Amino acid sequence: MTVRIRPVGQGRQARPFIDALWRVYADDPVWTPPLRVQLSGQLDPKHNPFLRYGKAQLFVVERDGEVVGRISAHTNPAHDAQHGERAGFFGFFECIDDAACARALLESAEDWLAGERVDWVRGPISFTVNQEIGTLVEGFDTPPMVAMPHGRPYYDRLLHDNGYAKAKDLLAWQYPVRNPDPRMERVHDRVLGEIDGIAVREFTKKHLRRDVGIGIDIFNDAWRDNWGFIPV
Repeated sequence: MTVRIRPVGQGRQARPFIDALWRVYADDPVWTPPLRVQLSGQLDPKHNPFLRYGKAQLFVVERDGEVVGRISAHTNPAHDAQHGERAGFFGFFECIDDAACARALLESAEDWLAGERVDWVRGPISFTVNQEIGTLVEGFDTPPMVAMPHGRPYYDRLLHDNGYAKAKDLLAWQYPVRNPDPRMERVHDRVLGEIDGIAVREFTKKHLRRDVGIGIDIFNDAWRDNWGFIPV
């Protein structure tokens, strides 16, 4: 068995990086393939602002000539400025259940980050905490959710076997819209009864820049005290 790491470029050169998903999840009954155009946009500096101010390298791993996994290594100046540190991150980690392949991916990311003189490495974060973050450890019977990582049950083992430890528990919640919990309905009614001066208006192209700016301000204010926060 031959294991080989190959760096790949961004934009159109990232196709092997994207294709790795279909190899890893070929036998996952709940996996829903994402849109390739969306994945391409994530990895293209023309469409993803992070790749214009951050620094990133993509890698794929081949076993006997077939791409069977991938990883990114990246630094984020916005994170360093916010938290006063030199942080290194890996993301987009996907791999078949093969210890040698996983080790090769993680070591490649670590070696690249060592060249960037980072103080520590954390992941998976793809590419920032405002995007997909973490490794799924429960809920493998549920389909992938928007902006939430999916994953294979063995990822946690592969990461721990390579020296990684949990940094933070990240929780996701499901809420039944068609059959809402009566307790939440009472909370809803109470909140509406206590808040005055709220109006709903249309979001129009004419005021797009203004309204997007308002949304960004609200987002940053709401998230500023959360773990790993970086402003948008």
